[in-house]
Parts: sequence; C-alpha cells; structure tokens
Amino acid sequence: MTVPFTLKYSTEPLKLWEKIEIIVGEGSSAGHYVSRIEDFDNANIVITPPEFESGNALLRNGCRCMVLLTRKDAVYQFDTRIRTVKTSKGKKYLLESPGNVRRVQRRQFVRIEVWQKITYALVPSDNQEISEPNELEWIEGTVVDISGGGVLLKTNREIKEGTLVVFRLEFLAESGLPSIIAAVCRRSFKNDKIPMSGFELLRYEQLTRAYDSTRLKLLPESVRAFDIIAQNNLVNFVFKRQVELRKKGLL
Repeated sequence: MTVPFTLKYSTEPLKLWEKIEIIVGEGSSAGHYVSRIEDFDNANIVITPPEFESGNALLRNGCRCMVLLTRKDAVYQFDTRIRTVKTSKGKKYLLESPGNVRRVQRRQFVRIEVWQKITYALVPSDNQEISEPNELEWIEGTVVDISGGGVLLKTNREIKEGTLVVFRLEFLAESGLPSIIAAVCRRSFKNDKIPMSGFELLRYEQLTRAYDSTRLKLLPESVRAFDIIAQNNLVNFVFKRQVELRKKGLL
C-alpha cells in the first residue's frame, strides 16, 4: 500500500472504503457501477469489484470511464481507465491515476432547471384586502429554475419588484421542505413576451426583520418552518439533481 493521494481541488486525500460511482459510455445507454476504494498501488487506485446498477454499456478491461466521488462539500469527477490484473488471490481491479479532475461545488447559488407547475399567491401590502391566510388567491405558475436561495417563475402576469408572495412548492415535499415558503420579487422581465419573475426565498427570521406583525399575520403558518435547516435541505436537493444530470451527461 502506498500513501493515498489527493485529488486536484480537494484538501482531503482519497480514503480507504470511500464509495465511488463509475460511469462507462454516454447518455441514456451509459453503464453505471458502484465500488469502493480498497487500496492504493503506486499511481493506481485499487477498488472492490464494481457492482452493476443500471444502463447498457459494459465495464471492460482497459475501457475509459468517468468516476464520481461524492463528499459533503462537493462532487469530484475525473476521467480514468479501468484495468484488471490477475493475482494469486484472484482478480484485482485498478483505476489509473485520475485525470481531468472537475469539482461540482455544493453551494447555495447554483441553479438547476426544473420546469415544475406550482401555485403561488400575492400577499397584499396591508390587511384591507384580506384578513387571514385562507383568503389568499392562489395562481398557477411554472418554476423554470431553482437554487438554494431563489426561484425563477414563469407567470401569467407582471409582478412588481418588492412584492411579497408565498409559494406552494409541492414537488419539493419529499425533500424536507415546508408546504408553503415566502419569497420576495427581486426582478421582473419578459422572455418572448412571457412574464418572468425572479424571487428570493425568505427564511422566517428574514421575514420578521423585513415585515411588521400586521403583514406577517397574512402569511400561512408553515412559512415559519423555512429556516436554515430547511434551506440546507433545498441546497441538498439542488446538489443531488446536479449529480444526476452530470451522470446523464446533461451538465
């Protein structure tokens, strides 16, 4: 065993028994395999026998492949070649020294396209129009893209900058997010004559600093649940979708 080496852009060396994903081929027919780092042999990485997960392309001796290593801070992606060597103990699987290392950072401002239908409601500037949350008028819209901090929405009307809204982002229900999240419009424009608006998602502590109690009473109770933990869940959702798209060769 030799000393583990560090991937470019990473401060931590590769670790024994770290899980990796191996992708051979491209597009929808690519073969997906999982393995773990077993040892280090000079410039090579010794891995456990790759286990097939999905796809059509087969992992053959000497073929080029892409490896994904997922860590808390980022996904590291590199190109390599897999080789098999016969030993007295059986077959040994080797990955050649990583080349063309790329880092996909787990960060809040990364955006991904989702194109999901949702409903949203404009929150009046005072309680003259409505007196409680169940009087809000819900409107259909389409989330074009989303990040840990904001949403780009395709709407059927122009929304002024500074307008407070609430979103029902039901497609995120399984990601540990509250059923309704508050946001403020930061910009509006038209794309091929279609109204579009960019929104900043607001955690509850941000709402309490920006709006008085009269305005807050018009918001559904669940906006209180969008805190830093829930926002991190959203960041994780975006991050995982990035990884999925990268596996499919779409990023």
